[in-house]
Amino acid sequence: MAHADIEQACRLLRGNSHSSNWLYENWWSGIPGRLVTEVPKAETHSPFNARRIFSAGEQAIFSSGFQPFLLEPGEYYFVEAERVMVHRLQQWPETSWFWMQGVENRTYPEDPQFLRFYVPTQDEDSIKFVSRLANVLDLAKVPFKLKTRLAEGEFHDQTVIWIQRKHLRVAIRAVSDSLTGSLIGPPPGSFSCNGVGITDHPSNGDSFGWKLCQSIWLSERLAGFGSLESEFHKSGLNPELPWSLSEFADSNWWESLHGI
Repeated sequence: MAHADIEQACRLLRGNSHSSNWLYENWWSGIPGRLVTEVPKAETHSPFNARRIFSAGEQAIFSSGFQPFLLEPGEYYFVEAERVMVHRLQQWPETSWFWMQGVENRTYPEDPQFLRFYVPTQDEDSIKFVSRLANVLDLAKVPFKLKTRLAEGEFHDQTVIWIQRKHLRVAIRAVSDSLTGSLIGPPPGSFSCNGVGITDHPSNGDSFGWKLCQSIWLSERLAGFGSLESEFHKSGLNPELPWSLSEFADSNWWESLHGI
């Protein structure tokens, strides 16, 4: 039997010609309004020196004398030989999103699985909220990247945070303690914990919400040729545990959140 949230989404599509985009906005996310125009400018974290240890595929591993860490291309420049100057962005705006990343680097070897935290619209200005949230996550020494919507409206997924699975328990406490009062709940089909929705992060970078909505939409529109189970299977989803992807089938990270 499918999860109750998935059954609700299926009912919303029956007997009408709604698109998958309609389902995404009216069920999963929210309907965007006009864009906010006053957005903080890009800033970087304080630069520091490090030394490149080795490369692993497209990733480069560095050390500043403690735990080895990874950097993305463009987050450093070579000073001489293997010595580099690290200059990571702290915050930067895009067309419809405002991005931030923490002062903590992703440690090496890293946990290959990332999770997405979905924070619904709060009763606080979104830029002020994520700036305060970023400080809390930095104090908890949790590496993170986040984005918050610059469109007006109420969203189940106002702010999206990428967290490595190994930091799950520390991060969920930090994020949930930072909430000021949600105007709406987290996305349906996500695993809800203390006002925050959590899902697996597709390793190919796809939008989890789009993947979920398109699978539901296809299952309804192709009712005579497939089923909810078959469409979810094709997308690597589980209709009973909609926050879980088959590529991480052995993870069961939500079980560790009981009692938090």
